[in-house]
Amino acid sequence: MINIFPAPKRYIGGFAKKSVSVSALVERCPVSFGARLLHPSLLYRHDATLPDQGFRLRFRQSMLTVEYSDLHGLRYAHLAINQLIDDASVVREDAVIEDHPDFPVRSVLLDISRDRVPTIATLKRLIDYFSSLRFNQLQLYTEHTFAYVNHETVWRDYSPMTAEDIREIDAYCCQLGIELVANQACFGHMEKWLCHPEYAHLAEQTEGFRDQRGDFRAGLLA
Repeated sequence: MINIFPAPKRYIGGFAKKSVSVSALVERCPVSFGARLLHPSLLYRHDATLPDQGFRLRFRQSMLTVEYSDLHGLRYAHLAINQLIDDASVVREDAVIEDHPDFPVRSVLLDISRDRVPTIATLKRLIDYFSSLRFNQLQLYTEHTFAYVNHETVWRDYSPMTAEDIREIDAYCCQLGIELVANQACFGHMEKWLCHPEYAHLAEQTEGFRDQRGDFRAGLLA
């Protein structure tokens, strides 16, 4: 049995756990989006008949052939190979692994407006993890934790993300085949904005209300 996550759509042939790694066949594959690895035992082939973001790995006569539909498929093939290496799996001859995602967009939402705002380094570690799980979209949700120009009153004490930070994270996502999508609350969850006198006139509810749990929440100006 092979240990690849997500489990591939199809695999045939044999796999065995031994002390020798797959790295005896090929060097560790790069996982940067669209990267290519030149190695005498590794052959790339574009296959337009594969589903979008799909790949096929063929192991034969000490040669690994990577067939891919597009750059996303190529990246996911590299991720699968690296999992085999990390698991110290040895693939027997004439084995085939084939996979493609069920959904073209696989998104994860990360809320950075609750508790501590993550550092850039932490965000990059999370993006690495999301990429390894083959997410291809990250929605970065903010309320009062983005440093909007001329609105420092709102974010001053919350270690917000700056425009420069977002550009850096966007570039990092692009390297890993992930689309960064801004997700900004606007019709709700705006307490950190509306509690300030200069924004209070934008609130529809100022005298308090009961939330979905039945708990009473005091008005913003109470």
